Amino acid sequence: MKKRTNLLIYPKFQLPLIFWNILIFLGVTAVQLFVSHKAFTNFKELGETAGFNGNHPYFAFIKRYEAEFMQYALIGAGVGLICFIFANLVLSHKISGPICRLKTYFAGLEKNNKPSLSFRKKDFFAELPAVINSAIERISK
Repeated sequence: MKKRTNLLIYPKFQLPLIFWNILIFLGVTAVQLFVSHKAFTNFKELGETAGFNGNHPYFAFIKRYEAEFMQYALIGAGVGLICFIFANLVLSHKISGPICRLKTYFAGLEKNNKPSLSFRKKDFFAELPAVINSAIERISK
C-alpha cells in the first residue's frame, strides 16, 4: 500500500511562508515587467528622436516585439509561479515535518512514554534526533 503524503502538515507555518514568498515573487516579476515596458518606451522615444513618423515600420516592429515579449514573460512568470509554489511547499514540508515530530515526541515524553526520535530521510535537521535521543537517554539514567 502506497503511503499518502500530506504536504500541509503544519499550515500555521507553511501557509504564511508560501504567501510571503509568493508576494516577493510577484513583486520581482512586476518590477521586471515594468522595467521591460520602460525599455520599450525608450525604444519608441528613440524612433521619435530619429525623426521617424508614426507610420514608420520601426514603430510597428517595436509594438509587435513588445507584445510578444510581454506575452512570453507572463507565460514564463505563470510557469515560474507554479514551480515556485511547489518548491516552497516541498521545502516547507521538510522543515515542518521535524517540528511536528519533535512536538509529538516531547508530548510523548510528557506522558512518560520513552520513544526514540527519528526524522524522515530527506528532512532538514537530520542531526537533531541523535542529539536529543542521547540527551534523553543520559537524563533517564
